[in-house]
Amino acid sequence: MSSAGLAGAVRSGMVWSIMESWGVQLLQFLTFLVIARYVDAAMLGIVALALLVGQWFQMIALSGISASLVSRGRADPELDDTAFWIAAAAGVLLSIATFVLADWAEATAGHAGLGWVLRWLSIANLLSALNLVPQAWLTRALQMRPLAIRSTISTFVGGCVGIGLAIAGYGVQALVAQNLAVAIVGTLILWAACPLRPRLRFSRKHAREILFYGRHVGVTGAANFFNANSDVMVVGLALGGAATGIYTVGKRALLAANLMLARALSRVALPVFSRLKDDPVRLAGAFLRIVSATASITTPAFVGLAIISDEFIFLLFGPRWAAAADVMRYLSLFGALQAIGIYNQSLMLAMGKPQWQTWLATIYALVNIVTFFFAVQYGLWAVAAAFTARAYLLYPLSVLPVTLLLPIGWNYYWRALQPSILASLVMAVALWLVRGQLQGTPPLAMLLCTIAFGAIIYAIALGFLGRTLVLDMVQFARARAEFQAAHVSRLMKQLKLLTDGAAHYALYMTDISGFILHWNRAAERFTGWSATDIMHRHVGLLYPDRADIKERLAEAFVQARQHGSWEFDYRFHRSDGSNYLQNCVVTALYDNDGMLQGFANLIRDVTLERAHEFALQERENELRLILETAPDGVFVFDAQGHVEYINEAASRMFGYSLAELQGQDFESLLLVCPSGEEPADERPFRIVEITQKVERKLIGRHCNGSNFATEMTFVRVEANGGTRFTAFVRDLSEQEATKARLEILQAEMLDGTRYSAMGAMASMLSHELTQPLTALAAYMEGGGILLRHLTVSNRRKLEEIFHLAAQESVRAGAIMRHLRDFASNGEAQLEVQDMGDMVRSSIALVRSTAANAQVRLAVRIDPDAGPVFADPVQIQQVIGNLCRNAIDAMRGMDERVLSIDAVRVDELTTQVRITDTGTGIAAEIRERLFDAFVSTKEEGTGVGLSICRTIVEAHGGRIWVEPTPAGSCFCFTLKRKKGILCGGNEDDPYRGRRIFGQGGDRLLVGA
Repeated sequence: MSSAGLAGAVRSGMVWSIMESWGVQLLQFLTFLVIARYVDAAMLGIVALALLVGQWFQMIALSGISASLVSRGRADPELDDTAFWIAAAAGVLLSIATFVLADWAEATAGHAGLGWVLRWLSIANLLSALNLVPQAWLTRALQMRPLAIRSTISTFVGGCVGIGLAIAGYGVQALVAQNLAVAIVGTLILWAACPLRPRLRFSRKHAREILFYGRHVGVTGAANFFNANSDVMVVGLALGGAATGIYTVGKRALLAANLMLARALSRVALPVFSRLKDDPVRLAGAFLRIVSATASITTPAFVGLAIISDEFIFLLFGPRWAAAADVMRYLSLFGALQAIGIYNQSLMLAMGKPQWQTWLATIYALVNIVTFFFAVQYGLWAVAAAFTARAYLLYPLSVLPVTLLLPIGWNYYWRALQPSILASLVMAVALWLVRGQLQGTPPLAMLLCTIAFGAIIYAIALGFLGRTLVLDMVQFARARAEFQAAHVSRLMKQLKLLTDGAAHYALYMTDISGFILHWNRAAERFTGWSATDIMHRHVGLLYPDRADIKERLAEAFVQARQHGSWEFDYRFHRSDGSNYLQNCVVTALYDNDGMLQGFANLIRDVTLERAHEFALQERENELRLILETAPDGVFVFDAQGHVEYINEAASRMFGYSLAELQGQDFESLLLVCPSGEEPADERPFRIVEITQKVERKLIGRHCNGSNFATEMTFVRVEANGGTRFTAFVRDLSEQEATKARLEILQAEMLDGTRYSAMGAMASMLSHELTQPLTALAAYMEGGGILLRHLTVSNRRKLEEIFHLAAQESVRAGAIMRHLRDFASNGEAQLEVQDMGDMVRSSIALVRSTAANAQVRLAVRIDPDAGPVFADPVQIQQVIGNLCRNAIDAMRGMDERVLSIDAVRVDELTTQVRITDTGTGIAAEIRERLFDAFVSTKEEGTGVGLSICRTIVEAHGGRIWVEPTPAGSCFCFTLKRKKGILCGGNEDDPYRGRRIFGQGGDRLLVGA
């Protein structure tokens, strides 16, 4: 932050801090005055002792965390979050401990009701911990306005609650309710005003920093706690609750005055000192000014307060609190010293020396405790007097670190305080003389006369004694100027070293008129001009006889004023006649007040760089020309599928120009042809993942609405600009037309081949019809026998025989029909069939034959075997033929088991296995087993297995025989139904989509 900005922030912070201090302390003091008139001294003493727990927590646990945040001088969100969770944890632990140990504390102190007060006030301690980080955040940013508003409103609400309950006669409950109301309302306002919102993150590094810094501040806080409150603790333990209440009234008046007079400046001191710690001269000046300003206000105020303590206590608290006047008188003299001593502590914290303050506070605390235990036997006034005497005797120890950390001596420190102290002493003597003459005057009149006369005497004395202060300040300003001059000289040398170290950059500075003020060594090398020849001369001297460059440089100065900086290239000619291409960046230089001071000119040789750029541009043009003349279409699109480039071939292919497609979705140019049962998709596929080159055949959409076949190759490219995809598109329209013509020719050739195979069809008919006709004849012959011996019991058998005979005749007709259809078009009529139903119906046809041959059937059908595409009659033929062959092969064997298994092989294939325990198949005919007229049976025709192979292959499957240890195993496959779910996993994101393409990268899936 600039000096002007920091000064403005300091002034704003001081104004709001003063408003908060005066407003809040006035409200608190008025509330205390009213409540003190309705509660007795014992109740007030109990609450004062209970509040010490919260003060102890604030000064020991929380002050270290807050100081570590404020002393940073800059925002660090991770540090703030870590500090918040540390403070929150500390607050929870303290609240639990206070709640649990409250009864023990009450019994130890011997004050009835102390435990109840401690439990309720533990809530306020927890809220203080939660408020720590936002309060430190606002303080570090010097945003005192929301802090002032928060304190004022919460104090007002708490005061109203406390006064109302005190008047209603609730006594100690009124004091507790007041503190809780202040804590709750303050918390709500603080979190509403602060933009900080802690996140769930914790940094061990920052935690160690906070604890390391805070341990000294915490120990210092503990020592300061005993410094500030050991008197109350000793009085409470030694003299009882009533004496504690009286001592608290006298000290509370001092505390209110101290906070109203000194806190406004002291709250701003730590953040200001933290920001100036790198500039010891500015810091020393700020420190002395703050100390002097504070002393000029607080010293006469506290001295005057000590003089009017009797009237003050009598008028504000009433005659029953008169004993508190002596306490207030002695402690007011301590307050005058405390108001300026707080800056010594702030300076040590800002300069990173919290351990020094720790040692000082520890010494003070030890001396306090020892002194108070000796003084308490003489009464309350002796404790207050001992407190003040210790402070004045040991104060030089607090000033010693200031002289070590800042370039100021004891004399400067004393001279900053001297006018205020001497003027206050003159005022005290004058008031003592005047008050002696006003004996018997009413208290109010005495109070007003003392204040008015004291203010006049102090102002006159300060004006007379302040002349020496002016002389001291002049001397200090002279010393400061000398120090700054040396500092500036050192900075100039460092700047010269820095700029000369930039070997590849010529750097020079001009004033607003163009005269050169700084010239580095690289500028000498770049231009050929030495610093002695060019310094304090106009920059136009660098470009003799080059009016064009002078005009461009003048334009650059104008543009830099408007835009901050300006850049241009030009050809520069050195003084030795050589030349090179320069890049010049002109930057306007402004001071803290926004006034233009000159221009910085950064020059570098870009001859090779521009040559490389030109070569790259030429190479890019060549590549673009190659792409534009490529016969295939080329698309380039980003990771979201938005088209960035198309070549001329792609434009012709799809009918769009680059301007029309740029930024459009590449998928909108593609279409996948659906099957007859599936509707067309508007967005047919998604590009899921491309990790390498992937080829796909897709349908392209022309701008006129027509579709055409394409073959696309996708390539993923990683570049500095991110992920890009390149698609190379080839129009397959002519190729598809040629393929269609070839298919027609192939169909005509197949017709000729089919007619030539009609001779073999007769053998097929003979083989296939023999079985059903033989079975029909047997059924009819058996029926005739039953008719000749017709009885009631034979009637049912006769009906079953006729039914079976009818089935065989229908089966023979179906065989004839399917063989006729196959002969006419060479294709099987495939439908979706359940694999299990076809196997079971086929087994029913051979079950009686197996029973007669004493063959045991074992059927296993996988639940995932179907559905499949098949002609059920033809598949029954295949299974029946293979089963009958197996039964014939097992005649005469000891073990006769026929196993039929139907299992799923993959998503597109189902396999049927027929295994027997027969004689097996000889190796010499295994390869020719499915050829026509090859048989292992003496009465066989040799066409059964050939027909089976023809049927299976017409179904898109294959049939083969596998060797087994005993018997044989025939296997054939069928195609499963297409369009099944893509994957069986419920978590598969593509489950339920149609598969349009397959491959290792799983590029395209149905929408």
